[in-house]
Amino acid sequence: MIAALPMYDRVETREETDRFWSLISQGTGFSSLSLSRDQDLWDIWRHPELILAQTCGMPFRVSLRENVNYVITPDYALDGCPAGYYNSVFLVRHSETRDLSQLVKGTYAFNEALSQSGWAGPITHLLQSGLKPTKLVQSHAHVSSALMVAQGEADYCAIDAHTWRLIQRYDAFAAVLCELERTQPTPALPYICSKQTDSSEIESRVLDAFQQLSPKDSAALGLSGFIKIDPRRYFDVPTPPTPDEMTKISDMC
Repeated sequence: MIAALPMYDRVETREETDRFWSLISQGTGFSSLSLSRDQDLWDIWRHPELILAQTCGMPFRVSLRENVNYVITPDYALDGCPAGYYNSVFLVRHSETRDLSQLVKGTYAFNEALSQSGWAGPITHLLQSGLKPTKLVQSHAHVSSALMVAQGEADYCAIDAHTWRLIQRYDAFAAVLCELERTQPTPALPYICSKQTDSSEIESRVLDAFQQLSPKDSAALGLSGFIKIDPRRYFDVPTPPTPDEMTKISDMC
């Protein structure tokens, strides 16, 4: 068996994450199971005995939809988003004077090609405005993307709004950055389990655990509640060209 809650698992909130998992797992046959933090995410998500994990909307719709059960979606109470939804924030340095139509001629930092908030959402936003990034650099993490912009190694990036909230809370370099635009909301990062795991039971345990979670821990994790979203809402989100495909698209403006 395996379980993981990796998507917002910062060092500063690790104890709160562990306490939440302890509440979820208490009194079960997997109560002694600790959250995995040292395995490849794809190995976790595809594990045949996955009890619970959080994934990103894009991997869920393009690679995992046939291999996992949807459980429930956390609500982070993000500005401008319906409950259970999130969006991406385009970040630049405070000294930046260009808008997106000019920034696309510079360097865009993104975490992963299979990231909804770092790639799919922002690129869809640009393409719908008749824009495309001309230079790409992969950072492998949202925090790294933001840091690259802060340090002048990239001109702009887009990260999910909850990650940006955590960066503002914990990382000093956030003072160098400001928000330029936001994408349209899409369903937030879902909780999943393996096909052989009873998703209804896990959903019930997550909801009960949230009710027992202290207000201090809930605030630290940014959790406002949980929402049941029709998985088809995830599958209907647009998937843009990959980074490799993007470089082959002629300029649109």
